Order: sequence, then C-alpha cells, then structure tokens
Amino acid sequence: MMFRPYSNTDWEVVFKPGPTLRKLYVELTNRCNLSCSMCYRHSWPGRQGEMEEIIFSKLLHELPRFQYLQEIVLGGLGEPLLHSHFWEWLGRLRVAFQGKIVLTTNGLLLTSVEIVELAKLGVERIIVSVDGADKTVQQRVRGTEAGEVSRKLLELGHTIRETPGVTWWWETVWQEKNKEQLPELIKLAAQCHVEKLLVSHLMVTTPAQVGQALFDPELSEKDETILAKARNLALLHRVSLQLPKHRPVTERHCAFVEGQSTVISWDGRVSPCYRFLHGCKEYFYGRTKDVAPFHFGKLTTESLEKIWSKKDYLEFRYRVANSLYPSCPDCELLDGCDVVNRAEGDCDGGRPACGDCLWARGMILCP
Repeated sequence: MMFRPYSNTDWEVVFKPGPTLRKLYVELTNRCNLSCSMCYRHSWPGRQGEMEEIIFSKLLHELPRFQYLQEIVLGGLGEPLLHSHFWEWLGRLRVAFQGKIVLTTNGLLLTSVEIVELAKLGVERIIVSVDGADKTVQQRVRGTEAGEVSRKLLELGHTIRETPGVTWWWETVWQEKNKEQLPELIKLAAQCHVEKLLVSHLMVTTPAQVGQALFDPELSEKDETILAKARNLALLHRVSLQLPKHRPVTERHCAFVEGQSTVISWDGRVSPCYRFLHGCKEYFYGRTKDVAPFHFGKLTTESLEKIWSKKDYLEFRYRVANSLYPSCPDCELLDGCDVVNRAEGDCDGGRPACGDCLWARGMILCP
C-alpha cells in the first residue's frame, strides 16, 4: 500500500514549502584518525574523502535564506579537525552564520590551545566521544591510538572552565566492553566540568560486534544496577545524564525530523539523518539488515533550499513526524517478512525505510 497523504474526503494535508530548517549537520570529512571497534564505518559500502571548496562556498552563500536556522553541527561520521581547511572554513562560517556552532570530535587532536581558538571562532559547544574512564578501557574500545585519556581530559576540562563562551558535552557508547566504567566515567566528567553526558547503546554493524549490545536481547540485572549507580552519581555530581531506552517500544520520535534538521555529507548529498548518510549493515534481535545510503538531492546540482522543499522530502518529514510508518520490531508478521531485512523501503511503500530504526526509538542517540 503506497503512502498517499492527500486522498481523503474528510481532510486534506497541505504542505507549505519554506526555509524552515532549524539545525544543520555538516560532514566536512568522513575520514577518521581512529578505528574504534564499535564504529559502523567498518561496514560502509562507500568511499572516503573531504568536502571541496565549491560545496562549502555554495553552502555559505545559502545560509542567509534560512531565517529559522539556529544551529550548525560540524560533525558527521568523520573527524572534522582532519579537514585540510578546517580552521579557515570555521572562520568563514562564523562570518556567514551568527547562530550556535557545535563541534563533534573524538578529541584526539584537541588541545587546550585549540579550545581557546575554537571559542574565539564562535564554537559554543564541543562534543567529545569518551568510551572509558581509564587508558585500558578506552584503548580496548578505540584502539591503541586513543592513548592516555583521563589526564588529557582533566587538562581540557580546566581550559573549558576558564574559557568564556564554550562548554562541552561527552558522548559514550555503552557496551559490553566498557559497561562497568559508566559510574567512573560520570565521576571523571564531573571533575572535567562536563555539562552533559550522552549515553547511547551500541548499534551492531559487524559480526565481530554481535554480543556487545547490552539491550540485545535485554538488560541484565547487573546492567540495571550499573545504571542505577550511574543515575545517583550524576545527581550527586550535578552532571546532566541522558540515557537510552532499552527496548523497542512502538512510540517513536525522530530527533532529526522533529528538530527540523538535515545532514550534508562531505560530497554534498543531503540526507535526512546520520543513519542514511552512508549506509551500513545492522544486526539486532537475530536479524541482519542492509541499510543503503539515501539522499534527497546533492548540493553539486541543486540548492539546499530547493532540496529541503521538495515534495518527497516534505512527505517524508510529515510521515515520520506523525509516525505514519510501520513498527517492525513489534509487528506480528515480523518472522515471515521479506521486507524487514532490506532498507530499500518500508512494507507500505515509504522511502527511505524507517520501520526498523532504533534511533527513533531512543535506543541509539546522536548529539
């Protein structure tokens, strides 16, 4: 059954195309200087590269058209600081855009000197991925390149505290390899003056990761105890703590769509979210799913305003915002379904396929 939002004798859905974009994620590069064991880069079907001048210049030229744009996140699925023109481009972005600029980084290239420079160039929030409170656990998850962690984070935290206009969040992927350290991570975050700790479950994307996701099939009693201790410590140390949900309930909320957001890849593709930016394999609840990259247009051939206002993109946002798509994990037809293991489209014809998305169920979190 195809999705037809217009046809009903009692009501009519009217779309109003306009520059309503509020949050923009920009992937300057999808290259990275780490090879974290849990990263779904390991199952990517695509190539790597960095954004070219022609795409960035076009984006800067278009920003004034989006009068409701409040925030730009320099992130994506690579390390932004690796881009060969990062500092120059950040300065140009600050001139073109006076709203909030956020940087997501693995922190390996971050220094106290650079934090001060980032603040001068208008970055209000730095989001750093931290997957262990000590060197051993951090390297178990991220590899030996991750190096020492706590000493450097304490130094950066002191700089953050002494630098006006900039704060930082941490994000961590809570999994079997590091689950015991969540309480210690909260204590370290408090010492480092972290404003918020964002905790996500692991999205399993390779056979080697199977068994690492704590929600699959369900949280153990021991894991529940770790969470309870983490919550209490966060309250005690006044660290804002955002935890994921632990089971795929039918109620869904897409932070990307409901936040009026879009994502631009390093090569100019405009995707609705991180999940469809590059595609990957997904393994959960004994099933394997091939998620293909999906975009509504490319900045190399169209304007961002035109792409954002396309009928199919408007219909997609309406569909997702109102949960007018299947809910695969709790569907009684799941076991015999031929559609669920492909991400080409949902069983009702909607594209891209969101029925099996763990992001919308609050189990996998993005900043």
